[in-house]
Amino acid sequence: MKYPKTVEDGYRKLAFGGIGSAVRLLFLREEESLPNFDKLDLYCVQEIHRGKDGILEIKFYDRLRAMECLEAYQNHSDGEPLQEALSACAKALNHDHDSAI
Repeated sequence: MKYPKTVEDGYRKLAFGGIGSAVRLLFLREEESLPNFDKLDLYCVQEIHRGKDGILEIKFYDRLRAMECLEAYQNHSDGEPLQEALSACAKALNHDHDSAI
């Protein structure tokens, strides 16, 4: 998997990245092994859970929130310091994650 090199690239990948690798996981039977697991792009995946019934659940990061953070990052020169904008976005993403658990 190729990791983003900058914060902006990371937000862009969360906001617009593909979910094909995660969808492949959904169609995998429990007893099957996944070849080339290292090559799957699961960057947009927040959580993977297999229930007692064997059903795989995949939760993705919030794309709209990532777009908001990307916009804040790109517009940081509008008076709000970059660190404050990124901190607010990180807190919002953390809050969303904590409330989902």
